[in-house]
Amino acid sequence: MLERRTTAFRSRQAGPQAVQQACVSALDSELLGVVLRFLRATKTGTDRRVLAPLYLQELVYRVLQREQYARLLALAAAESASNPVSAVLEYVRAHLSEPLTVADMADLVNLSPSAFAHLFRDVTGRSPYQFVKEMRLDRARELLVDGDFTVARISKEVGYASVSHFISEFRGRFGVTPRAYYDAHALHRELDTQRGVAT
Repeated sequence: MLERRTTAFRSRQAGPQAVQQACVSALDSELLGVVLRFLRATKTGTDRRVLAPLYLQELVYRVLQREQYARLLALAAAESASNPVSAVLEYVRAHLSEPLTVADMADLVNLSPSAFAHLFRDVTGRSPYQFVKEMRLDRARELLVDGDFTVARISKEVGYASVSHFISEFRGRFGVTPRAYYDAHALHRELDTQRGVAT
């Protein structure tokens, strides 16, 4: 959300925006469709691991396209400004392909590694190492869905020196190998296309 603000909306130096009051958003057919796809994907283990995270991401994306975007953006900006962990997360997101240590992340916000690790766990519920690993694997999943890179290239893009280690970690998080994940997503996309043609 903050990246979208700096590229498509106001810059961070532009000053605070007025926060709109909360309201109830309409559940239109587009939003209802992704909610139903997400719920269907939770029925089986493989769909829950492979498809549900994609539909959840689409659900968040669709909600952010609605009228409450400005309010959500203001809340995210306020949290980011008051939380040093947010600055670290932005840095990590931009440097996933590089080695990242807890000491390096702590230096970014002028904290000791121990104090930073405690603060990070308080904010995210995970250790810095675990959180960075999940960010890397989530980014790898996005790159797999795009289909532009090989598994070896993706492992390097998200900071893994060893392809076999990357495959093992990916399987541990999502229950399938990167190749199987790509194949399942490609098949699902093809089936959706065929259904669209048939109707």
